Amino acid sequence: MIKAVIFDMFETLVSMFSGGTYFSEDMATDLNIPVDAFKKAWHSTEHDRSCGNCTIEEGIKKALEMLGCYSEESVKLLSDKRKKNLEGIFERTPVDTIALLQELKRRGIKIGLISNCYSDEADAIRKSSIFPYLDAALLSYEQGICKPDHEIYKKAMEELGITAEECLYVGDGGSNELFAARDLGMRCLQARYFADLAFEPHIPCYKLDDFEHAYKLSDILEESALGTAKFYYKNNNAPKPNRPNHIGSTILIFHGEKVLMESRTDSNRWAFIGGGLFLTETLIECAIRETKEETGIELQEQDIVFKKLFDDPSIIIEYPDGNIIRSMMAVYQTELKEAPLLQCSEESKKLKFFTPDELKTINVVETHIPILEEFFPEVVTNVDTVCFRKQ
Repeated sequence: MIKAVIFDMFETLVSMFSGGTYFSEDMATDLNIPVDAFKKAWHSTEHDRSCGNCTIEEGIKKALEMLGCYSEESVKLLSDKRKKNLEGIFERTPVDTIALLQELKRRGIKIGLISNCYSDEADAIRKSSIFPYLDAALLSYEQGICKPDHEIYKKAMEELGITAEECLYVGDGGSNELFAARDLGMRCLQARYFADLAFEPHIPCYKLDDFEHAYKLSDILEESALGTAKFYYKNNNAPKPNRPNHIGSTILIFHGEKVLMESRTDSNRWAFIGGGLFLTETLIECAIRETKEETGIELQEQDIVFKKLFDDPSIIIEYPDGNIIRSMMAVYQTELKEAPLLQCSEESKKLKFFTPDELKTINVVETHIPILEEFFPEVVTNVDTVCFRKQ
C-alpha cells in the first residue's frame, strides 16, 4: 500500500519552461561575456551551489572571478534576475498541481519533496504555494547532499515514517533520480506532462523506457491508489504465512537468447510469466493457461519442458489485502521460433524480452531470485531484501 508520494520539484510539480526562462546563456548575454566561457565557469560551481557550499551570489562571484570580470553590480544583476524568474515559475504553479496535492492529503497520503537546488531556489520553494502541503522537504542546498545519493532518499523516508515499499517516487528523471529510487525499492513514475515545454540544451531527461510514465497529473493519483505486493526470499524479517500454501507454474519463455518478463501491476516490478494452479488443472496446463492470459501466446504441451520445482519455504508473498502465502513454483521452459505478438493482461503493465545482461538492470521480485540463481547464475550478484539489481 502506498503511504507517501515523494516528488521532484522542477519539471514535476512546476516547470522552468512554463514562461520566460533564465539560463546560463542569458546570464552571459546580460554581462556581454562569451557564452561558452561563462557556461564552463558557471557549471564548475554547480556542485558547491547544489550542496550548500556557497550561496547563489557566491557562486556567481566565483564564476566571474574565474573570467576576470567580477563586480558587485554584476552579481546583483544576475542574482536579481534569477530571483525574478523563480518568482514567475512558482506564480505559474499549475492549478492541477495544487489539486493533486490536496487530493493526496484528502486520501491520507503523505507528501515529500527531494530537490537538487541552489540557495535562491530553496528560498523560492519555501515561499511557494506548494510548500505548505509538504510533510517532508529535503532540499540539497540545506542537506549538503544531492540526488542520486541514496542518503537523501533515506532521510526523506525517515522523516515521513515510511519504508521504500510504501513510497511512490515521481520525477522527470534528471540526475538519475529514478534509478536511485528504484534501487532502494520505491515504486517510480517518470513525469512526462511538462516534457514538451523543454528545449535544448536544457532538457533535463529524455523518456526512460525503464519506468512507467505519467502523462497527466491524474496518473499519479491512479498509481498511488494501487496496492503493492511484497516479496520475500531468504529474509528473516518476512511475515509468517496466514493462508494455505500456494502452488503454481512459472514459465521461462525464450526467443533466441532473450527471456520474456512482465512488469506486474501489483508491484511495478519485473517477474517471469506464471500464476496460481486451478483445482481442475495440471501444472503444465496452468503454465499454458497463464501464458495465454498474460501474454497472448498459445503453447502446446509438446512445446514445454519441465525444469525444476522450487519449494524453498522462505519464498513468501504478502498481498495488499493482508493475505500472506508461501509460494511453490513448478518452472517450465519453452523456445519460440518466431517473435510473438504480445498482449498485456490486467496483471501486466508491460511485457519485454531481456538478455541475461539486461536482467542485471531491472528490478525483479525476490520470489523469482531462486529462478535467476538456478538458470541465470551470471546475473545474480547479490540478494537484497529490498530489490534485485546489480550494484
